Amino acid sequence: MTTANTDGSALRLLSTILTHFDSLDAFLTQLHHELDGPTQILPRIDPDAAPTPHANRPPIPRISIGGAGRHARRDTRTPR
Repeated sequence: MTTANTDGSALRLLSTILTHFDSLDAFLTQLHHELDGPTQILPRIDPDAAPTPHANRPPIPRISIGGAGRHARRDTRTPR
């Protein structure tokens, strides 16, 4: 658990809340109102009926770079 910026983060959160609400009690009242309210149930998406994105685009061809490939950290210079 990191506690280095806890005090600063808490003060920023409190400052943001008080900027948007008249008081901390008003924020808590609104929070409880939204959490206690009914949940909006979203319609279920059937994966078999969902359209395939970008179906008309051809696939990107793979480019072969050799057997082992290259790595940015691999030293490719020959030793002296």
